[in-house]
Amino acid sequence: MDRIIISNKNQPLAATVGFFDGVHAGHRFLFERLKQIAREKKISTAIITFPVHPQKIMHDSFIPALLTSFDEKMNLLTEIAPDLLIPEEFTHKLSQLSAEVFMRRILVNRLNVTCLLIGYDHRFGKGRTEDFDDYVAIGKKYGLEVIRAEACEHNGTCISSSFIRELLLQGDVRQANQYLTYNYKLEGIVIHGQQIGQSIGFPTANIQPIDNEKVIPATGVYAVKVCVSGIRYDGMLNIGTAPTISPDRKLTIEVHIFDFNQDIYGKNITIEFIDYIRNEMTFSSLDELKNRLIVDKEIILKACEIIRLQLG
Repeated sequence: MDRIIISNKNQPLAATVGFFDGVHAGHRFLFERLKQIAREKKISTAIITFPVHPQKIMHDSFIPALLTSFDEKMNLLTEIAPDLLIPEEFTHKLSQLSAEVFMRRILVNRLNVTCLLIGYDHRFGKGRTEDFDDYVAIGKKYGLEVIRAEACEHNGTCISSSFIRELLLQGDVRQANQYLTYNYKLEGIVIHGQQIGQSIGFPTANIQPIDNEKVIPATGVYAVKVCVSGIRYDGMLNIGTAPTISPDRKLTIEVHIFDFNQDIYGKNITIEFIDYIRNEMTFSSLDELKNRLIVDKEIILKACEIIRLQLG
């Protein structure tokens, strides 16, 4: 699949434009509608997305809370299999274009988009002052049909990137995964910690996230999958300040990998969040902490076994 195109004048397109953070169920609903439209019109599909969050370009101090890195997003969009996947650089200059100029200059003249599908609540152009009716009127001037997609809802809730972020920040990774349609992931480098877990039979790998713009789920203990050198292991992960053993109260991400005994300091590993087990707790002694970790591990092993049985 082409990822970057310069000229497309010989190939009319049905396209949609957005940041598409997470490439979640709501986005996938939009993309399926795009494919349906393209089939009906016998033209190709294009997904146009931005590598960097537009607000980060507009405001230097803005730090996104992302569901996917750019590479993760592009891989997920590639799996959607549009005919063209186009990363469009978002610049200050682009941000100053009115909706009409963007539609004429970028969509019509450069990319030959003849049908634009927009999300139910999506607005674009400088100041975002225009609405759907304006887009339709502008499109008619340049031979560009504009169609608005319906909202994708589940139990009365519109599935959106912001809603999924809130679920993660509440620790509800199971529900977040359902809306993402895959397990939420964090990739990180294994760094040295205090090694107290080793002394109580639960050695942990301290994780330093590679992308500091990705959402860190709520503090607590999680059932996770850990990918090391392409192999996935069951594990339990704690996000928090380790109040029983750490006086500095610094937030850490530590994972204990089940049935694993390798030196992985300095290696990249990927964490997949499966379920939330409990809040972070303070224990009166290391023995009390150890006993609780034994219970947590049993809970997680049972949960992992149930998942394996469900997957067949």
